[in-house]
Amino acid sequence: MAIRFENVKLKNILDIESLIINDNDCICITGRNGSGKSTFCNLLATIYYPDSGKIFIDGKDITKFETCPVAMTMQNPKMQVVKSIVSQDIAFGLENKNMCYKDMENQINKSINFFNLQELKNKETSKISGGQLQRVLFAAIDVLDNDIYIFDEPLAMIDEDNRNIFYKYINILKSKGKTIIIVSHILSKELKCNRHIVFDKGKIISDNIYNYINNKENLLSFTNQYNISKDSILTIENLTFSYSYNTIFNNINLGVKDKEIVGICGETGSGKSTLLNLIIGLIKTDKIKKNCEVSFALQHPQDQICNVKVIDEVSYNLIAKGWDQDKAKERAKYVLDRLNPLLIDKDVYEISQGQLRLVTIASSIASNSRLILLDEITAHLDDITIDKVFTLIKEENLSCIMVSHDIHILLKECDSIYKIINKKLVKVVK
Repeated sequence: MAIRFENVKLKNILDIESLIINDNDCICITGRNGSGKSTFCNLLATIYYPDSGKIFIDGKDITKFETCPVAMTMQNPKMQVVKSIVSQDIAFGLENKNMCYKDMENQINKSINFFNLQELKNKETSKISGGQLQRVLFAAIDVLDNDIYIFDEPLAMIDEDNRNIFYKYINILKSKGKTIIIVSHILSKELKCNRHIVFDKGKIISDNIYNYINNKENLLSFTNQYNISKDSILTIENLTFSYSYNTIFNNINLGVKDKEIVGICGETGSGKSTLLNLIIGLIKTDKIKKNCEVSFALQHPQDQICNVKVIDEVSYNLIAKGWDQDKAKERAKYVLDRLNPLLIDKDVYEISQGQLRLVTIASSIASNSRLILLDEITAHLDDITIDKVFTLIKEENLSCIMVSHDIHILLKECDSIYKIINKKLVKVVK
């Protein structure tokens, strides 16, 4: 289906004078955090409506559709889940279409098999990882067979194997004549998009052919050697951990030195976030020794936001430690000014998902902890912002453990990289 924007405005967030997306286009949208990318998607999915202007799909005003022809996965998969069991969540959209049970079951099983969700289909959606939840949403919109598909940061939380499945899925949608819009900070040649649109400050500043980057993961090699020194500020020795009867780690070891930046990668559901939760202390273990304070930014930033004002959120940890309120806010302003000064006077509910993630990262850096843990830092953040984060981390002489599927960022920023393979933590030889 073709899409047309005519003089579309929404507050001071989005301003699109004219845009035509052709039938069967496959478009990648990029831009800085807060540039309007997700708002653009939400307008197409009729989550928002413009203050002025019109959006047409196949010549029909989008507000006139009884059922929106757009299927969409959102940036934060937790915000889109409506059922407590994986298979039920995948079925939800078909139930609303009043499909007969037999046809519905066949379509659900087909999608579950395609996205390798067989082992997850009877699990609770609240007890699987962010990457696994993202794949569940792929299946949930696949069964709908809509004409337009929008994916907001679909690669942010999934590993390379599941990215390859997603690339295959995009090719299937293209072969069916679907119109596809992909918002992503990860430009992969495997997406095979025919257009690359760039947003900045709510406007389209570029609409050109797609540019590609190379995949470096296949260039990596691994070793079982570890460097655990006596002066490590964090030591993990012989850690074995299980959920019920499911073993996550089997005798893993890790040492983090002062001012060292360590990267952790691995397949979706391999235990990366669990490892950070063990280090934080959200899960108890006696196999981890910390010689410093630890601050963290979780995978889903909404899970740790406590304040309405951004400045209050970033200064919160310092005030909790007993800092004078004025000095704590002065420190918070300094960190925010380095990362994104436009956030200083904002409320958390009026900023983008990427900006919200940046707020939790700023809070961790501002806390004066020597070790910070960043879970999926590259999810929803643009390259310029990521560079600012690591520049500040290094200037502050902090140690950092970051979890990411983005091997390019890991290779660029980390002193050491480890990958979780078969319940073991294996060091990557750079």
